[in-house]
Amino acid sequence: PVARVGDVVEVSIDVEAGERRVDGVAAFVDFDPKVFALEGVTSSGRLPLQLFQRRDARGQLDFIVGTFGSYPTGTFPVASLRLRVIGAPVEGAAR
Repeated sequence: PVARVGDVVEVSIDVEAGERRVDGVAAFVDFDPKVFALEGVTSSGRLPLQLFQRRDARGQLDFIVGTFGSYPTGTFPVASLRLRVIGAPVEGAAR
């Protein structure tokens, strides 16, 4: 599918842990702020303690969550991002 200016794109941050028990996840996401505006970050709740979240105008998101209790295994979502398309990618830019 092609996203157009004004569309909202949902991006899922998932963990593939296999049989390992997970007590924390750190996700560092970079995006082009001329193409996308970060509208929101929603934790899945699988790791209920939000330890750190930082966004900046350069298109960087740092998101760290953890738990002291139930340790999930397998494949599971950690968070979802809502990005609004605000511009077209620059021709020849890496994708």
